[in-house]
Amino acid sequence: RFVLTLFIVAGFGQSWGQTVPVTGRIADPSEEPLAGATVRLRLPGGEDVRTDVTNARGRFVLRDIRQGAYDLEISFLGYQTQILNIRVGTGPLDLGVVKLEESSVLLESVEVREQAPTATQKEDTVQFNASAFKVMKDASAEDLITKMPSVQTEGGQVKVQGENVGKVLVDGKPFFGNDPSAALKNLPAEVVDKIQIFDQASEQTQFSGIQDGNTVKTINIVTRTDMRAGQFGKVYAGYGSDARYQSGGNINIFDGDRRISLIGMSNNINVQNFASEDILGVLGQSGRGGPSMPGRPSFRGNGGASDFLVNARGGITRTTAFGLNYSEDWGTKTEVSGSYFFNTGDNEAENDWVRQFLSVEGQGDVTTSRSATSNRNNNHRATMRIDHRIDSMNSLLFRPRFTFQSNNGEELSTSETRQVDNLLNQGQARFGSRLETWSGEADLMWRHRFAKPRRTLSVNLVAGYAPKSGNNALQSENAFWIPEPATDTIRQQATLETGNWNGSGHWEYTEPLTPNSQLLASYRFSIQQEESDRLTMDYNETEGLYNLPNDLLSNRFSNDYFTHNGGLGWNYGSDRTFNITARVNYQSASLVNDQILPQQQEFSSTFRNILPFASLRWSPDRFRSIRLFFRSNTRLPGIDQLQNVLNNQNPLQWTLGNPDLRQSASQSLFLRYQYT
Repeated sequence: RFVLTLFIVAGFGQSWGQTVPVTGRIADPSEEPLAGATVRLRLPGGEDVRTDVTNARGRFVLRDIRQGAYDLEISFLGYQTQILNIRVGTGPLDLGVVKLEESSVLLESVEVREQAPTATQKEDTVQFNASAFKVMKDASAEDLITKMPSVQTEGGQVKVQGENVGKVLVDGKPFFGNDPSAALKNLPAEVVDKIQIFDQASEQTQFSGIQDGNTVKTINIVTRTDMRAGQFGKVYAGYGSDARYQSGGNINIFDGDRRISLIGMSNNINVQNFASEDILGVLGQSGRGGPSMPGRPSFRGNGGASDFLVNARGGITRTTAFGLNYSEDWGTKTEVSGSYFFNTGDNEAENDWVRQFLSVEGQGDVTTSRSATSNRNNNHRATMRIDHRIDSMNSLLFRPRFTFQSNNGEELSTSETRQVDNLLNQGQARFGSRLETWSGEADLMWRHRFAKPRRTLSVNLVAGYAPKSGNNALQSENAFWIPEPATDTIRQQATLETGNWNGSGHWEYTEPLTPNSQLLASYRFSIQQEESDRLTMDYNETEGLYNLPNDLLSNRFSNDYFTHNGGLGWNYGSDRTFNITARVNYQSASLVNDQILPQQQEFSSTFRNILPFASLRWSPDRFRSIRLFFRSNTRLPGIDQLQNVLNNQNPLQWTLGNPDLRQSASQSLFLRYQYT
């Protein structure tokens, strides 16, 4: 009868009149969301019309409801079932927060023992019961989840079902921004009731209810109800041989919707704890042109991310870090969360390596190198998320972000190259750098829902600015024996000033075609502007000053990158078990480069691409699910790759950029079958 009812609603809904959605949020008496509550909409005669299960935030959506009077039944295990008499009019109906009262029965003496199921499948969400896994008393949430099937950690990165976890929620709310490692390591396992693993849809999908295929692997930690109000935490410390130490702690203050967490740590045993961004700085590749000087602070003077890379994988790192996380509902319409991180790391490393080159004739050159590096990296990072629901038809999402980083580094190195027993070259160098960068970005999204169900419009504006500045000094002495004996001494100083700003605008519109399909239309415009100004000065032996300009190693360079991306898509979903999305975008991109030093030149390129996308989600039953993605994208070369300026920081291995590089295009296919 249920299937027949669906066909009747789908087939004759339009003839009965306009349909609207009915929404709301289910919570306990303290307004904590109840995930997994069942919501049934019935006719006065008792016949079911729509059924939904609340998500991690306790929200439910009953779509395509025609005008009239209904009974809304809400049930959840451990709470009293509540029945509301509602009337649906011509516009969407938002019931707000519906609180369920806890149900209790006074028993004389009853003890129930049962083995908790390890996992259950709820549509596309896998839910693990924490009580089914045994951990030490002082274990963290990370210790708990790594005992669960398909969950593992690799190099500090949490992975689920072979995919990197991009977000951790606590009771459906963000926890420590987008840093899964900090969230899991600093939440005690004893407060965890359930672990939910799912692919969280994009902000646009959550608003419109129409799948766009963009998801993030997400872990939602459902806390025990008796731990949602109070304070808990831990402190730890240890000291060992060779003056090695480790200390830290955390405290969590939970009071209904308000969640405040503080974490701190200090050690000299390479425990970095927080996100790799705080330790490694701006992510990128080392600019040394080979493994000759691993761990060295790179200063290529080209504005690339490698200018601030500190390779902390080797050597000994002393780390001190602090973090603060806050989340709260400001009234009934605004959800706020934010986090702040401070991290400082001192790294010292010694490295020896040997590289042997082979030729057709046999053994070729053999290069040996020894280096000692030291780096100090300071990082501040603050993020915030403000989600404000203006009314039932409009909402605003504001996400600002700010970072500041400084890096001081020094390296001493020696190297030589031999061919059999013949010494080809030999050198030693001292390199030091002082670098600073900060970046600010703001993301504002306005979302509008029209009176017609599933007709939506969203507009997203993003702006950011990221300047960098610094200086470096290089002193080296090199000797060459082929083709004839010669020596070369380099004494240079360089200053770097770079700027990077970007802006973009994106709008997306959805239009229902049939009860089960929708049209998707989108357009995006973006501009990115980068500037690099590096001045290198050679040492003047006569005056004893660094005042001789070296035009060959100096540069003034800028590039502008403009993109237009527009396309159409189609989405079909018969029910919660099947959904397919297909779209195709046309992208036009233009790159304009203007170089003043080392020589005046201008060059530009235009790229045009067709970018298809498709996704399929199918759940044959509640035990199995299939996900399929096909995605294509492009990537522009960085300013460090485009500059044709020499980099002599390794005097025996110079490097040079290539202004003729084209953008890269990639296509990826992803298939996952899951059985629980």
